[in-house]
Amino acid sequence: MATPNAPSEPIEFAFRTHDVFRRLVAGKIEVAAFGRHSARLLLRSSVSSTTLLLGAGVLTGAIALGSTSSRAEEGRVEDVVVSASGNTQAVAEKQAQALQSEPVAATIVTVKQIENQQITQLEQIRRLVPSLSLKQLNIQNLTYNIRGIGNADGTQIGSVFSGAPIYVDGVYFARPGTTLADIPDLVGVQVLKGPQSTGGGWDSTSGAIHLTTALPSFALHQEFSVSYGSYNLVQLRATATGPVGDSDKAAFRITVFGADRDGYITSTNSDFRYNDWKNKGIRGQLLWQPDNDLSLRFSFDYQHVNYNCCIAMTHGAITHFTNGQPVPNNFFDRAARVGYVPLPFNGLDRYSTDVGRYRTPTEASESAGVSAHLQYNWNDFTLSSITAYRYYSYHCNWRQNTAIDVDLVRRSCWNPEVNSIQQQLTLETPKGQPIEGKAGLFFLWEDFHSWNYLWYGGQAGDWFAGSTNPTELQFMRAALDWSGNDSYYAVSTKSVAPYGQAVWHATPELDLTFGIRYS
Repeated sequence: MATPNAPSEPIEFAFRTHDVFRRLVAGKIEVAAFGRHSARLLLRSSVSSTTLLLGAGVLTGAIALGSTSSRAEEGRVEDVVVSASGNTQAVAEKQAQALQSEPVAATIVTVKQIENQQITQLEQIRRLVPSLSLKQLNIQNLTYNIRGIGNADGTQIGSVFSGAPIYVDGVYFARPGTTLADIPDLVGVQVLKGPQSTGGGWDSTSGAIHLTTALPSFALHQEFSVSYGSYNLVQLRATATGPVGDSDKAAFRITVFGADRDGYITSTNSDFRYNDWKNKGIRGQLLWQPDNDLSLRFSFDYQHVNYNCCIAMTHGAITHFTNGQPVPNNFFDRAARVGYVPLPFNGLDRYSTDVGRYRTPTEASESAGVSAHLQYNWNDFTLSSITAYRYYSYHCNWRQNTAIDVDLVRRSCWNPEVNSIQQQLTLETPKGQPIEGKAGLFFLWEDFHSWNYLWYGGQAGDWFAGSTNPTELQFMRAALDWSGNDSYYAVSTKSVAPYGQAVWHATPELDLTFGIRYS
């Protein structure tokens, strides 16, 4: 399996902008470097308007920096949130303690851990959460499991939903492939273990994955970062946040990002490289908070991923059964029939393939969405509403076999397109009481369409024939060579689920949890 980011040891260049100006005036910049394979340049600012120029002919950046708002942390949402001007260590400690008093099995990844590990994607969270596993064949055929429970494998499951639902700021992402791109402003992750359906959201069998991004800040702040790593990996990210005009009740946050990495599998039939990685996107938020009891947040996001994928390295062929008898019509028999001379079976050592003579397999995905988050506190009760629209599409051109250079398949893929609308209403009782609870309603509508096609190449009949019998070969050539089929299917899903959950703190050492859900 090819992961989006090849492993590398980072070199970190991090300094605040006002330090840069001070040291530029002094005639020097002091930086610390660690590791040997990648480098990162990070510019942050919350100072007055200035233009910055670094490195004549090497790196040039013009960054407009605004003045700091006096209201930085007033009127924040009561949950564990992170803004640009927040104390990272204090927030990390609060995140780590958030569920300590809750009767739930969970692993929490704090903002400090995310920064230290340079985590930008859900796939990278597995470094810190051993119970979270990823099974991936490509950017569509993948699934996340918790404690080994979820979906059986990463094969294409069409409109079937995962047993480990993924949420970003409370919005359900039904297609796991949407989380392969970078998630900008990621500040926290909770991996809840065990069934979570009575707590709201989509039905879950193995647990739930909650990702949290930074809220808009009322302190004007800009940040720009550049990373360079193995296989010419380049990552760019720019963020701006602050008040809307001179308002102390409305704030915005917008982030653009992109990543580009060369492939690490070469082709002997061309100078092409496979398993490269490209993604880009944008995420924006608008927060309106007239007082400490009411907040309304709008957000939008768009991601696009390109991937020349997924080449399989040959590492052997089965020619005999366990009893020593030869396998009839085995790999070498078929190869001889079509005149194919395979490369040595040491693909994992040389990281090269002979695929690529006919056409190059590629794939891409798009994901976009908008959402509205309302939260209102009344007499210590909390009413929240999440309304969202999500779009996802996947396009692939697996225009030949992805393991050997035989003209078996010229084009094979399915192109799903998914539109969904979701609504969740939740009412929570006051915290700190002997009995705490919440109840709500979750609704999801999804429209799933898929266009599928399979076109064989000019050697398919000879390869798939069961023998060298001339009659059979003639029949298989007529049936398969240059033939194909197209298909289409559509699935519409409507789900309505009222739910409720209560925790009775019977004693300081004993909590009893009760829940109910009807889907």
